[in-house]
Amino acid sequence: MSAKAASLSEKAGGGIAMRLLLDENISPALVGRLADVGVYAQSVPHVGLAGRADHAVWKYALDHDFAVLTINARDFIELLDVAVNPGVIVLRESGLSRDEQWDRIKPVVEHVKNSGDQNFLVNKLIEITGTGQFEVREIPQPGHGFVSSVVESRPQQLQRDRPMSLAEPHAREFC
Repeated sequence: MSAKAASLSEKAGGGIAMRLLLDENISPALVGRLADVGVYAQSVPHVGLAGRADHAVWKYALDHDFAVLTINARDFIELLDVAVNPGVIVLRESGLSRDEQWDRIKPVVEHVKNSGDQNFLVNKLIEITGTGQFEVREIPQPGHGFVSSVVESRPQQLQRDRPMSLAEPHAREFC
């Protein structure tokens, strides 16, 4: 464990030390909120990766042992085809305010920290579909079809560009 992670673990009362890299589509203001709950986080623009391709962000995350928090599901899920990775958390709704992002991310952070497993996020994909709604998936070894099946089953992200009417009960389901 790095010195920074160990320091955060002590701050969190010896709990699980999480390291998150927030993609460009996640509010950088969440870095401070995450620090308040004992999570070491960095934002893509703050580490000099603004505007860089997703594979460059993924390489940085792998090299620095960060799980990636993103809205950009398709590109990052396609990059999961490696033997060991620090994990990906995908927020399946776009167009959320910083507070709405936090409302969806915080329960996941609490779940991971309460797991008691220092390596909980390793080779995991967590998909957040709403406040308190998320699914944790194991990412199998490369070549087992996981990446293509997830991408095909989730071709679009949920949108919040217009209000959902009562006549559209399926509007927030996965596409």
